[in-house]
Amino acid sequence: MKTLYLLIIAILLSSIIGFGLAYAEQPLLDFYNASDRVLVGTIISSSQVHTITGDKTQYPNQTRYDIHVEQYYKDPQDFKLVTVYGYAKGIYLSQDPTFDVGDRVFLYLIKKNGFYQIQSPSFKLDNNCDARPMVPLSVLPFESPAISSPASKSPFDFIDSNGNKSLSSKVREKIHINFIATNYLPMVKYTTLNFQIKTDNDTKSVFNYTKQIMLPACNGNVPLSWDFVPEDMGSYSVFANMSSSINMGGAIFLFTEPTVKSSFDAFAPSYQNSLIIPDGSNPPVIITQVELSSPFALFPDNQTCYDKPGFTSTSTCTTDIIPGHKVQCAYFIGSSSCEPIHQYTSGTNHNCLDSQNISNAPQWFDVYNTLNKTVQLQYFTVRVPTPNGSYSEAGPYYTISHIGPHEKCTYGFHPVDEPISLDPTNKTILISYDYDGKHYAAYTPLLSDVYNDTRTWQYDGSQWIFTDSVVSIPEFPFAIPVLLVSITSLVVFYRIKIKK
Repeated sequence: MKTLYLLIIAILLSSIIGFGLAYAEQPLLDFYNASDRVLVGTIISSSQVHTITGDKTQYPNQTRYDIHVEQYYKDPQDFKLVTVYGYAKGIYLSQDPTFDVGDRVFLYLIKKNGFYQIQSPSFKLDNNCDARPMVPLSVLPFESPAISSPASKSPFDFIDSNGNKSLSSKVREKIHINFIATNYLPMVKYTTLNFQIKTDNDTKSVFNYTKQIMLPACNGNVPLSWDFVPEDMGSYSVFANMSSSINMGGAIFLFTEPTVKSSFDAFAPSYQNSLIIPDGSNPPVIITQVELSSPFALFPDNQTCYDKPGFTSTSTCTTDIIPGHKVQCAYFIGSSSCEPIHQYTSGTNHNCLDSQNISNAPQWFDVYNTLNKTVQLQYFTVRVPTPNGSYSEAGPYYTISHIGPHEKCTYGFHPVDEPISLDPTNKTILISYDYDGKHYAAYTPLLSDVYNDTRTWQYDGSQWIFTDSVVSIPEFPFAIPVLLVSITSLVVFYRIKIKK
């Protein structure tokens, strides 16, 4: 018994160390991968039994649980009643997972000698909690791939001195910063939150605040806010760093979470291209269609092509991507394989920069004039947020863009030495321009498209739809609320190039 006691201590300590400086997602994934079956269910009966080896000379040191399964998260079965085995109560460490009849439990199970054994850190669930966040996979192994959809908004909101949501603030005027800390896990999370604001390419700290908070389980939110007055013009990066702890099955695990980052700009009152967006303002030109991944370019079946370096892209192809079809490809600088080439398509035959550019590209978006008269846009600028909280920017363009009443134009992203310019996942597109003496901006939500087909994201006046059909655009005779989508900081690494 003493040997078993020491062994359990060693396992517990190694678990705590393993969580020490890691984001919770990876250890949770490790627990999931190490289990033969993962499920949520309710205990309907239990009994004390001898070890499953059958040695009845020992004191009963196992608990047999009969469980009604609510949801399988790994190794799904058709039956809803299962029997599993765990530690007997009171004879080992208090951290060993033991339960009572009626408990709703989340169980990691491993199969030994034909029986399923409960593994630490299985734990009791609150009856109202969704256990799905315990499995940090976007799609379970036995589920069909999810259809792309807009992602959630950023936890940051920036409010200027006039009470308007804004990505910019005037120098020496107060900006109010709201932040929502959220706990998606089905247990209480204790967090030390450090909030910082930095300038000079994130080298100079101008604000630092630390607060300890308790985040309730199951999508529990704690709103926080700070006031800040920028003293100098420029870009300000905002960081939220969180060190947290959770209790799983009686064991405390510590981890640091990915830094959440966003940014805002401070400008002098006379700066023309500010990104102030008053609540209720109606931009005359909005984004209505986005193509993030056009179909692959195909060769005719009877055309000869090669999958090896040394040939131009007019002669190279691959048959590994679409079985039975020859996909045109190219060996771009730095690539070791022939990367597929996308078709150059367009939403319109009118590019938004008039004669400066062409409208056809593998990735593009359409902007739509909501007015009953021709608009002339000045200082047209395109911004695409990057993962580190900054922007890739094209513009401002000094060519005046003309768009007729209820007409559209297309802006294309043209790749240079790569298949496409933008990573097609979780992408927000932002445009700004001057019209009739005022500055406007319009955004899309976060959009994704990894299907390489004719479907595009289209806005119907109330929501974004992923479809290959033509979505009708309303006449907008009434006020249009600005689509304000904050820039979400994502832990995704990719390259972005925008060609002016």
